[in-house]
Amino acid sequence: MRKAFLFFILFINLFSCPIWSQTDSLDIQNSNKTIWYFGAGLGACNRGGVFELSFTVATENYWGGSINFRTSMAKSDNVPTDYYDDELRVFSPKDYLTAISFNLLKKFQTSKKNIRVGFETGPAWVRYNLAEFEANPDYDPNYERSSWDWGPPNYLYWKSHEVTSKIGFSLAGRTEFIFEKSFSMDLALYTVINGFQSIVGLNVCINFGRIGN
Repeated sequence: MRKAFLFFILFINLFSCPIWSQTDSLDIQNSNKTIWYFGAGLGACNRGGVFELSFTVATENYWGGSINFRTSMAKSDNVPTDYYDDELRVFSPKDYLTAISFNLLKKFQTSKKNIRVGFETGPAWVRYNLAEFEANPDYDPNYERSSWDWGPPNYLYWKSHEVTSKIGFSLAGRTEFIFEKSFSMDLALYTVINGFQSIVGLNVCINFGRIGN
């Protein structure tokens, strides 16, 4: 997940360099303006809680593109029923998910100037990090650990994680509420379809940048 996050940051830096070079004298009403902003938010999906980062660019006609980074953590759903019987496990095993999508987007201005709706779609890379469990053949239910025993704990199960990566398809609809030319909030309903396990979620994001309106 760390490599995916670093890739996301690198992409943002490369993409935003031309934008930062523009002067502040460009007004949002100019005919040659662009809309650009960064977003961050929280939400939930069928794989648990979600944290999202995004970067969006669009023309004055509301055609553009975006990149979205989403990461999720959820309690594993394949935990053995006797996993805690060794009385050594404190925290629930977790599954992790990372999804990065590159999207084409189109926004529409509603009759209210401070509300926009939009749709975005594009390819997505999805990485699942799922907990796996293997019975410990050396487990001794009568074993009592001494203060001088520096060996591995007497776990009933050994836990590891298996990584699976898939290429999928992202689709999202957003309703954006604009409070200032540099600040907005949006509500996003999205799905990432892939060959392993599709994702459906709802996020609330706060955006900063050249918002418009």
